[in-house]
Amino acid sequence: MINQTISQKILTSLQKGFQTGFQSPRQAPRWTISLPLLGLILLSGAIALYGINWGLPDWKGWAADELTPERVLEAIDQKFANGWHYKYPPFHYYLLTLLYSPLLVLKQLGWVSFEDLKTYSLLFYLNRLLCVVMGMGTMVLMVRLGEMIFDRKTGWLAALSMALTPLYVYYAKIANLDIPVLFWSIAFLIVYVEILNHHRFRDYIIGAVLAAIAVCTKDQFYGFCILTPFFVIWHYWQKQRLSNPQFTLWQAVRDQRVGYGLGAGVGAFLILQNALFNFQGFIDRFNLILYGGASIRPRYEESLQGQWEMLGQSFGHLQFSFGWPLWWLAWVGIALYGWRLVRSLRGHSQPGCTSLHPTDRQWLPLYLWVPGISYYLFYIAPILYNDVRYLMPLMPLFAFFAGSAMAQLSDRLKPWFFPGAFITTLALSYSLGYSWTVNSLMTHDSRYFVEEWMRSQIPANQLILEVGIEKYLPRTTGFQAKLLEEPDLGQVSALKPQWIIVSSGYDQRRFLQNSPGHQFFEQLQSGKLGYELALQYQTKPKWYWFDRPTVTYRLLDDMKIYSNFDKIDPEITIYRSNKSTE
Repeated sequence: MINQTISQKILTSLQKGFQTGFQSPRQAPRWTISLPLLGLILLSGAIALYGINWGLPDWKGWAADELTPERVLEAIDQKFANGWHYKYPPFHYYLLTLLYSPLLVLKQLGWVSFEDLKTYSLLFYLNRLLCVVMGMGTMVLMVRLGEMIFDRKTGWLAALSMALTPLYVYYAKIANLDIPVLFWSIAFLIVYVEILNHHRFRDYIIGAVLAAIAVCTKDQFYGFCILTPFFVIWHYWQKQRLSNPQFTLWQAVRDQRVGYGLGAGVGAFLILQNALFNFQGFIDRFNLILYGGASIRPRYEESLQGQWEMLGQSFGHLQFSFGWPLWWLAWVGIALYGWRLVRSLRGHSQPGCTSLHPTDRQWLPLYLWVPGISYYLFYIAPILYNDVRYLMPLMPLFAFFAGSAMAQLSDRLKPWFFPGAFITTLALSYSLGYSWTVNSLMTHDSRYFVEEWMRSQIPANQLILEVGIEKYLPRTTGFQAKLLEEPDLGQVSALKPQWIIVSSGYDQRRFLQNSPGHQFFEQLQSGKLGYELALQYQTKPKWYWFDRPTVTYRLLDDMKIYSNFDKIDPEITIYRSNKSTE
């Protein structure tokens, strides 16, 4: 009884101490839309909207792996059934179908045609605008989550940090699924924290449904869902033991919260996948992911050494994604949190106290890493592939600690307020310039100039051969053009094009020495194919804060930074046939 009383006093003092340390004295008592939050929403929206027309109007766009209207219209035509499948899950398609609905009605009335490039491009803009809105929503959710685990000021600074990263600037304005899945991930983490705080029945249901939505937006979210349920059950067991020491782990597992939550998650997953009415498509999509064209080629050895190398590369990618100031501030925030946690535990420890209350506020930042570690262990580690955007779901975890460090540095009640506020302002200002590199590249993309040059120099009746991936090349609407994805000397000889266009996004660096692809580029550049250099152009805008050699380095599959940023503003080279008579 005495030990129980002592333990309760320790727990109470711990909770008060950490709430005093982490919560701002000016924290709002309830959730409100403040001017700083409104400013953050507008800023994140403006950053995303700038350059949203990159590569449009067009039928494909320039962004790699972008969800094009063509794919959505195919799904609608098949009613998301009849064997329909694609490499992405269907949930985001449902949202886009709702956005398309007014135009779909007009199409049925015969007033618009999706064969018209202007109308089709409008659908493309709707795809991208949805990501803009979800990006803005992600910032709001991050503020809320930051307030729950630290305080509102930390949440605001963390969200601002995330908005000022190159990955947000890029993916918030194109129709990839990285921002949508990030939105649902943060929503899930909010409910996850609610579960740890209260273990309410409704939160288990909501959390499971949100997890299903996230997985049905982009499959990679499943990584969050492996360790997290086990930890929640363990946490619930520990909480119950405080009032009932006889409460067993098996009782926690059998609790209706767990059973109904699991049922809600599985049920929502099957419904959103339309598995009942599109079973064959459901199976075919997973076969496509596991065995087909959507499979991922490992870039590291399947060994401990390979995992260690990939972990180092992952930290390098995260540093690139944040830029040095925010990256260092994140580690400062982690160190400060760890130091304060250890100091508090040492200061309040007493003999006989063997457990801590599992819902105490000071543990929440640590608990937030459980889904993140689960994601890395069960998604990144097995596929042996760590593109910067695959690590994007982990970035908010670091952003919260960067926000915590900046909140403490700029605390008005501390003697270091002025130098701390200066450091914070400097870091955020640098991050704005660093991330704006993406907008600078997009708005000054080399292909805009090249397309103007083509219209003035290439007759419409002459054959243009584009070599490589279409999204990395200039648009050829209005020209007589043919695309050759794999370089082939035989096909070039058979087609006899007057012009050949290649891009640095897909060049000889992708091919082994003496391979057919490498031989094609070698003969093309040396003039042996009968073509001469007509134009070689890359804008290289002045506002470029990345390390260009690092970002653009490639040797076969070896890259220093695995990203799509090297495919913005590519160097375009145009060759003209020596035999041309016009």
